[in-house]
Amino acid sequence: EDTRDPRRWAAFQAITGKDQPIPPGEPIPLAIRLGKKLSVKDVADVLRNRKSERHISETRTLEMAIFQLRQDMPPAVGCVYWRTTCEPSSGVLLPWYVGITSVPDEYAAPQPLAERLTDAYHFNPPESLFEPNDRLVWWTFHRLQDWVHEDYNNRIGGVRPQWAQVEQKLFDHQRKIEKEAMDRWQTTPGVARWLLTQYCTVIAEDAKTAADAKLYAAKQDEEKK
Repeated sequence: EDTRDPRRWAAFQAITGKDQPIPPGEPIPLAIRLGKKLSVKDVADVLRNRKSERHISETRTLEMAIFQLRQDMPPAVGCVYWRTTCEPSSGVLLPWYVGITSVPDEYAAPQPLAERLTDAYHFNPPESLFEPNDRLVWWTFHRLQDWVHEDYNNRIGGVRPQWAQVEQKLFDHQRKIEKEAMDRWQTTPGVARWLLTQYCTVIAEDAKTAADAKLYAAKQDEEKK
């Protein structure tokens, strides 16, 4: 029996652009050297792949995470944690800079941060963490994900283009916000951190508002039927 992971091969195909079956008897390459750099969007497209025998992006996927690291900038500005909440094809990719000092309450579990960073919490989280909580944005995106996957082929077209537009605006605006942060970092790093924190907060809250609106519209459509 071939135990090689077809999802890994799907990622290899998506990155290289080579549509071919897994070579018989050969291991799937552990790493790939390309002739170009991959952008955050390139990596996101791979992780959202749903064209393989086993989808890379599926309902069991809790999030998509892409780490953008630039050594020519201070970590607070140059290190970005791009992340979707829940399954990536139905969710939106948002940037979280290492230098931010806080996140919106709806994006954080209610337990104190010091507790959440312990091994005990990681391996034995409280049962309440798995109970639906309308205060937390994770459950908003989870409901959106579930709605999309009830009829994926017919519903993803009403969600993916909207999120793609949001993401493209973020990619286009990235250089500008980082230049503003870098200009302030030289003399007032605290102001740079505040700027990045405000930027990420507004983006995150706008994303939740958009997800809520999509769910509301979906509910209205269902009630009309």
